[in-house]
Amino acid sequence: MKSLSSSIRIRVKGVFESIKTSDVIRFYPWMKTIHKYVIDKSGWRIRYFECTGEAYIEINLEKAVFDLEHRFELEAGEHRYVLRISFHEKDVGNIDIVDLVECKVSFDYHDLESIIIAEIPSKTITRILDPIWYSPKGEKLSFIVLYDIIDIIKYLIDKGFKLTENASTSLTHIMELTRSPKLKLVIDGYVIEPDKVPSFEELLDELTVFFKERGIIVKIERKRTGSLS
Repeated sequence: MKSLSSSIRIRVKGVFESIKTSDVIRFYPWMKTIHKYVIDKSGWRIRYFECTGEAYIEINLEKAVFDLEHRFELEAGEHRYVLRISFHEKDVGNIDIVDLVECKVSFDYHDLESIIIAEIPSKTITRILDPIWYSPKGEKLSFIVLYDIIDIIKYLIDKGFKLTENASTSLTHIMELTRSPKLKLVIDGYVIEPDKVPSFEELLDELTVFFKERGIIVKIERKRTGSLS
């Protein structure tokens, strides 16, 4: 007696959390040059997520959970049954995309995700993250990343992409920072261990060296805020 296979291949439609780059390029060949342009930059990568379309997938029937749901459609006056299948991601076999309606594209820099988000095929840039102000704790970013963002956006615009109002505002902010990369840092210092406090000149020299090693030239002013009684 021939045993039944525990796997089944079915056609589904909906939103796929992630798909392969090759599938995106198969439906949108013009993304190939964009993808290469971005990943050729040091530290940058591209992810495709929340992609709407259709695909054939293989699932393990022994690991799947089937739920039968009864519905009554009032307008049509009909009773219907809906069969839902739940399964773990690791229990899915091959996924063959047969149609791709739309997809979101995330431009990531190292561990910082979604610095830029665009939608295809509408070619709309919906989000630009300013990494100077929104980088997570511990993430090391520099002004060079801002220039990369501007360069990528200019490249996308040349390829026919357009900006939403929010994305345009973020880009304007970043361009202002790169035109005049000036930061104002105010530090209030309080003496807690007088025997460890150097002279102002020594402190100034140490701070100047500290910032210079990080690519920043500083102007430090001495202001007396009060006197000890």
